[in-house]
Amino acid sequence: MWKWVFLQSQIKPHFLYNSLSVIISLCYSDGERAGKLIGELSNYLRLTFTIDPYNLYMSLEKETSLIKSYIEIEKARFGDRLKIELNIDERLLE
Repeated sequence: MWKWVFLQSQIKPHFLYNSLSVIISLCYSDGERAGKLIGELSNYLRLTFTIDPYNLYMSLEKETSLIKSYIEIEKARFGDRLKIELNIDERLLE
């Protein structure tokens, strides 16, 4: 369990630096998109920081929100090379 938490803490700074680099570059070319990505990064960080390392479960709704924010940020980095399709029955989110 502690190894997973340690590994997760090593990955976050790398993701954060890449995300901020993409957002900074978009500030000069597409301010509206940069603003939306800041919102996605904020959502991702909020959800990530509230994960209880002692509880291995989170709601599907939170997990889906986390995934969607992560995907939007990665799409800004990789463009058309990244194609994702989520097919989740809305009833499962309740």
